[in-house]
Amino acid sequence: MSLGAVEKLKVSPKIKSIAVTEERHIALKWSKVPLAEKYAVKRATEAGGEFEHLAWVKKCEFVDETAEENTTYWYKISTTRKIDNDWIESKLSEPFKYQVINTNRWYKKINER
Repeated sequence: MSLGAVEKLKVSPKIKSIAVTEERHIALKWSKVPLAEKYAVKRATEAGGEFEHLAWVKKCEFVDETAEENTTYWYKISTTRKIDNDWIESKLSEPFKYQVINTNRWYKKINER
């Protein structure tokens, strides 16, 4: 694989949308990164906090079924691909903030980056 291709892989995805499913889970979608094999979804409860790994996914979407009411979450996405027996991972995307509030529509999107 060329050096240019490796550099393309190191581009972090951009979160395109965040919404609530009928089951009241948080659904994330992000931009596709050329050459990426998998995406890592990470979440924190503070902008500067430690981001915990939630899942590896192959599609550009993820549903967080573990979000709790009255909690603010920050999400980040990274890409990875195996090259010559080594996994190359991109830097994490810019964080996207989502607040879960306790109302009839208990999810509230706060689009702050």
